[in-house]
Amino acid sequence: MNNNNFIFIYLLALIYLMSGCEHKATTNKLDINYLNYGWSSQYDSISHHIEILKPWGAKGWVYGDENDKNTYFDASEYDKVVIDLEGIKGAVSKLNIVVRYTDETAVSRNLSTIVEGATTMRVDLDPAFKDRVKSIFLMCDSACEMNIKRAYYDKAHKYGKAKELHMSDIGIISSDQFDGYSDDALVEMIFESKGNIMGVNEKGDTLDMTGWEVGIICSAADILGADLPTRGIVLQNIGLQKSSCLLGDIRYLLSLKDDDGECGIFWTVWKTGNITEMNVIGTTIAEVAD
Repeated sequence: MNNNNFIFIYLLALIYLMSGCEHKATTNKLDINYLNYGWSSQYDSISHHIEILKPWGAKGWVYGDENDKNTYFDASEYDKVVIDLEGIKGAVSKLNIVVRYTDETAVSRNLSTIVEGATTMRVDLDPAFKDRVKSIFLMCDSACEMNIKRAYYDKAHKYGKAKELHMSDIGIISSDQFDGYSDDALVEMIFESKGNIMGVNEKGDTLDMTGWEVGIICSAADILGADLPTRGIVLQNIGLQKSSCLLGDIRYLLSLKDDDGECGIFWTVWKTGNITEMNVIGTTIAEVAD
C-alpha cells in the first residue's frame, strides 16, 4: 500500500470515529414493532400491547446502550414527539411521555389525559439538545395496559396571531371564546413560578421538580373532576412559562354545562416543594396556519 492510499484510509477511519454512532433520520416514525427500553413492563410486538407491571414502570425506545453517550438520534429537523394510544386500562392518573438526551441535565416531559381509553401524547423537544436524543418512553403512576397505534417525530405547526382569552373573576374561560377554531388550534396557559426548582419527595429525597404536576385544567362545570378527566399542567422551569395543548385535546372539557347552562374551562396552578409563588398570567389561542 502506498503512502497516499494509507493516508486516505486513515482519514476515512478518523472521520468515522469522530462522528460517533449518530442515527440520521430516514423516517419520522418510531418503530412500534421494536420497543427496546423500559423497566417493570412487558411488550408484545405483534399486538403492540404494553403492560406496565408496577407503579412508575416504563416502556419505550433507546438508541444504543443506555450509558453510551456516543449513540443517539439526531432529531434536529423535528420539534416534538407524538404517540397515539388506545385501549388504556387501569387506574392511571399520571401518564407521562419522557424524552432524555445524551446530556443528562436535559429532560423533556409532559402529561396527557385519558378520555374513553385513548389519548395522544405530545412532548416538545428541547431545542438545545434535540440533535442528541437518547431515549423516549411512556411512564405510568400505576399498573396498567395500553396499545400503541403509532409513534413519530413531528414538526411544529405554524400559527396565526394569538388571541388572549378572557378569564372571569374566578378564572373561568367561557366556551363561546373557542367557537370557530379547529381542533388543531394551539391553546397556551401562561403562568409564572418563583422559588427553587429543587424539591423534596415523600421519601425525603431532594430532586429536580421539572415535569412535576403543578396545575390542572378542568371543565368549568366540573371543577372537582367528578365527571370528566382533568388535564395536568407540568412545571418546566422557574419563571414565565407556558403549558400548551391543542384545542382538540380539551374539547371534552366543554361538554358539560353548569347550573346556569354555561360551559367552559377552568385552570389553576399551585405551589409545591420549594416553589414559593405560582401565578396565573393568562390564556391564548391561535389557529393553525399550515
